[in-house]
Amino acid sequence: MLSPTFANIDLSAPDPIPAILASPEYHEAVRIFANSPSIKGALVSPDSQALLYSLIRLQRPMIAVEIGTYLASTTEAMARAIADNGQGDLHTVDPFAIRGRVNIARWPLKLRKVTRFHLGNSMQYFAKLQRRRMRTDLVFVDGNHDYEFALFDIQSAARLMNPSGFLVIDNIAQPGPFLAARDFMERAHSPGWRECGNSLARFKATEPFDRDRTTIHNTDFCVLRAPSAISIGNQPVSLGELAWTSQSSLLRLKLQNDAVGRLQAQFIIRVFENPPREIIESTSVELTGRKEVDVLIPFPQSPDNDPQRFRLASLLLPNRRKIRKTVETWLTWEGDAELKLSELPSIE
Repeated sequence: MLSPTFANIDLSAPDPIPAILASPEYHEAVRIFANSPSIKGALVSPDSQALLYSLIRLQRPMIAVEIGTYLASTTEAMARAIADNGQGDLHTVDPFAIRGRVNIARWPLKLRKVTRFHLGNSMQYFAKLQRRRMRTDLVFVDGNHDYEFALFDIQSAARLMNPSGFLVIDNIAQPGPFLAARDFMERAHSPGWRECGNSLARFKATEPFDRDRTTIHNTDFCVLRAPSAISIGNQPVSLGELAWTSQSSLLRLKLQNDAVGRLQAQFIIRVFENPPREIIESTSVELTGRKEVDVLIPFPQSPDNDPQRFRLASLLLPNRRKIRKTVETWLTWEGDAELKLSELPSIE
């Protein structure tokens, strides 16, 4: 298969999708994907594959994610974009796609090298990303279409999305994915998310089963775009659990803007020893234009800090693993402007 072409569209525009769809390169990509042998196993149109291909070529993600592999037809289109970029990996996730894994094994080496197949559910996968502090620039949500499952995938993907990343949701003609996308946008914890297009705004209560909701031609997509920075507003938001050690003492925030106001934080501290402990601490910090903020956390002592107890445990359980310790941080902000982080918080 020939590598499709893509137009050099400026992604700094809030909604670059119309410019992509109008380009001759996109139409040529549609033609190429329509003639691909793998399109016979696809549940999406060649236009859908061409759009995903174009977004990945333009975004150049180090990690792109597909939830729902099935026969790996669209997986192949996304992997081809990653391979043509010459950087990054495609992670595809599905608990049932045995045939998809077989198809992936038949691909050319350059596509197999950039593809990471995860035989499991999306909850396991997103938890793994969180533990490894990995982020993504593009997620294609095409897994279980029940409302509750789709909403989980959207919310989990959004929490791990880099600034200005794309969240592509398939099957919005079905109520589950559509209502999940709509509810996410209405209640998004992080301000600044926007839809590329206006499929959600066109919803009419008198047409609950509208089969033509999408405004992206010949697809069944709703495309959401992340804000240009990690934002904290007046609704509590968490960016997930972080690991800490006996040497840790604070949460470090690096800010994009010189915000003035009050940052409130709650720390849910967990120590997975026997018996386990869960401790909740809260604090607040007044910000006066600083670009770096350190918030002290009163981490508890653990058996790892007691040499005698640790030595005894090592004798009784020589293969004993180090005790896992995490802190889940929730933040809210009241100030003269939105609080924007230049990078993810860290535990120091």
